[in-house]
Amino acid sequence: MNGLRLWWRLGLCSFFSVLVVQPAMAEEKRVAAGQTWLVTADEQTLDLSRLVLGDGATVRFAEGVSRWQVTARHVEIGRKVVIDGRGLAGAAGVVGAQPEPAAAEVCENGKPGLAGGTGEAGGPGRNLNLDWTIAAIGSLQLITDGGAGGPGGRGGAGQAGGELNKCRGGDGGAGGPGGAGGRGGDAGSLQFIYRLSDPALSLSQVAAAISQSSAGGAGGPGGEGGPGGAAESGRYMKGSFGGGKKWLAGGEPGAKGAPGADGAPGADARAMLQLDQFSKSLPERRHKATVGQQDRLSSLESRIEALEKRLQQLEQRQSH
Repeated sequence: MNGLRLWWRLGLCSFFSVLVVQPAMAEEKRVAAGQTWLVTADEQTLDLSRLVLGDGATVRFAEGVSRWQVTARHVEIGRKVVIDGRGLAGAAGVVGAQPEPAAAEVCENGKPGLAGGTGEAGGPGRNLNLDWTIAAIGSLQLITDGGAGGPGGRGGAGQAGGELNKCRGGDGGAGGPGGAGGRGGDAGSLQFIYRLSDPALSLSQVAAAISQSSAGGAGGPGGEGGPGGAAESGRYMKGSFGGGKKWLAGGEPGAKGAPGADGAPGADARAMLQLDQFSKSLPERRHKATVGQQDRLSSLESRIEALEKRLQQLEQRQSH
């Protein structure tokens, strides 16, 4: 029976060690006036006790950070604060190559220039999910726009026509077509749920202080067509007989390449800015959750004490 009782107590200790989990310590973050906070991959999900963004503070995101989820129970926002979650702009397409050598062989037509490269697509905007209790606010701009598509590359220049030599001069090669512009990046989603902890803050004041944009990135412009290759002008050349001169026509210059097509714009995203005026503040809700957990633990302790008394009674009967 003593062994059974020891096993019982050890089991209870294990049970409570699993049941009672200490909450993670809340962090505090301050960004001084005019400073930039570059959010890293380790900061994509944050639970903050206090967040202070000074006047002119900017929040930007490191490459590879696609989302930002922040719960903050006390937020102070200065004037002209910007959370810039825009996607990166796409790189420009490469310029088309010009054929080599610069001019064709004697009497030959020049070759056309090569097409410019397609612009790179713009990057997607970051997804922002913010749940803040605001104590003070100056002005806040939230941006989740997609990045602009890169411009298409210019077409390569056409090769110059070959020289005339008892023959008509070669035509210049046509310029290469411009590359297509890159597609604009899709906007990131924006969900901003806020509540007000200072009774002096009015709804109209806060609504006027917050602006947002969740637009798809602009498509990149198509690249310009490459210039046509030059051609040698016609001229008289000394003839083969009797010292006479013969007119040899020059070639025609190459046509300019066609421009590339503009890239398509990225898709806009849904944005939700919502005042959570009907719910309690986060500290109150968490306090209620803690109190409820303590009540459940107290109830369990009472039941366990009753079971221990029952075990003691069984042990006394066994001893008699």
